[in-house]
Amino acid sequence: MRNQCLVFCMFSIFISCNNNEVSFKSLIENKNLIKLSINSISDNPSIEIDSLIDSIYYIKPQVSDNSLIGEYSKILFEDNKVFILENSKTNKAVYAFAMDGRFLFKINARGDGPGEYVSIHDFYIDANNKQVGILDRSQILKYDYKGKFIGKLDLRKYLVKNIIYNNNFIYAYTYSYCFENKCHNLKVFNMQGELVYSDYPLEKSLQDFPLASDKIYLNADSDKVFFNSLNNDTIYRFEKDHLTPEVVVDFAEYKYPDDEFHKLLDKGEDVISELSYLRDSKYALFGINNFSLTSDYLFTSFLKGYTVYYALFSFKTKNKRIFSSLKPSDNILITPRIIFANDHFIYSILDAEYLDWHKRHEESLGITDPHKDFSKTRIDRYNYLLKDINIDDNAVIAVMKFKSF
Repeated sequence: MRNQCLVFCMFSIFISCNNNEVSFKSLIENKNLIKLSINSISDNPSIEIDSLIDSIYYIKPQVSDNSLIGEYSKILFEDNKVFILENSKTNKAVYAFAMDGRFLFKINARGDGPGEYVSIHDFYIDANNKQVGILDRSQILKYDYKGKFIGKLDLRKYLVKNIIYNNNFIYAYTYSYCFENKCHNLKVFNMQGELVYSDYPLEKSLQDFPLASDKIYLNADSDKVFFNSLNNDTIYRFEKDHLTPEVVVDFAEYKYPDDEFHKLLDKGEDVISELSYLRDSKYALFGINNFSLTSDYLFTSFLKGYTVYYALFSFKTKNKRIFSSLKPSDNILITPRIIFANDHFIYSILDAEYLDWHKRHEESLGITDPHKDFSKTRIDRYNYLLKDINIDDNAVIAVMKFKSF
């Protein structure tokens, strides 16, 4: 790690001088660096949900003419509210719900006029100022909680891909213009859109790699913001003027070899034709895909073959769980789609069709018959979640609290 940091610093200084961008300090090492080893992956690892989850509750986003959502593209939990982005071909809007599912408002300003957006590449919530920031073609359009347009930050010269808001700063993963082979890909802006920090030189071929469309680069928990790059085993933490390695995920024999990966980069768009071959290999493609860090847990996902695997690590006990799916029980109803958010909670999306099937299944077993022997938890779940479900309802969000393990 020490040698890697030295090389990183040399690149950083070089790029800083040639880009005329904000200078930054050397990447600082972390003596408390955490290591998670992915040294054993079963072909079909499945874990009992009861062994992982302590409790569960469900958020049922209200359905109305103004709040029917076709797909959940991204979910944020901020300001004691649930914000859901739909970024489908037919609808591009941000919806807000109370934690009990009541519809509050939506941002729906699709168009090409002042205060309107053509597309939504990402969004953030500024709970301090009660604002929603929508990223559209490297511009951030800001709206209040009533959907009124407030203003715009023009960041087009940075080609912004992802954004996160934290403590009055906007953190961005960008495809920057520069005349060198490597450009800074991390930017931090103040709320006036002024660049205050720039970091992480990245090869242009890596920026354009066509097999990284669903990669998550930025994540945040409380007052901390984290970053991970494609085919990089390290998750970094943002400080005011530097990055600090926080966690290393060691894929061991499953790590895609660096020399082979650079050969793939050289192929550009032609690499798409090799996707089937790549997925048949033994390697994780390409390292960490999604991740979240909290004070207690590290949660990551990665792709091996055609299967998404999840790795959960407890900072307190140093124990880990690696699995590809969760086996539901009679008391807990979930689907394999997992979104990890914050604190001790894991989130899963339950489509209305899935719930409708379970409703009919439970009724076929006689759950409405008071003489049948069902647990109170199961009956309560039916009465709250399944009894009144309609196939045209919005998807339900299952909120699950971890057990200590």
